[in-house]
Amino acid sequence: MKVLLSEHTEQRIKQQVINRNQLIKDIERMPPIKSKIRWFLKNGIVAIVAPKGEGVVIVITIISTKKYKDASKGVRTF
Repeated sequence: MKVLLSEHTEQRIKQQVINRNQLIKDIERMPPIKSKIRWFLKNGIVAIVAPKGEGVVIVITIISTKKYKDASKGVRTF
């Protein structure tokens, strides 16, 4: 499977200091998709991926784990 990265993804990779090659390898291992999905990678990164033809996917953006950790605290009721 061929993986393309959008300009926004490239920007996020630089901002969050993510290994570009490892990200591509992780995306290549995922099963074929038919629509836009949110894919959770094993290193804690979330990738928004969409198909772009036969055997080609484009990574629209990536979200760091830190963003999810901060959002998961929520409100506690007693």
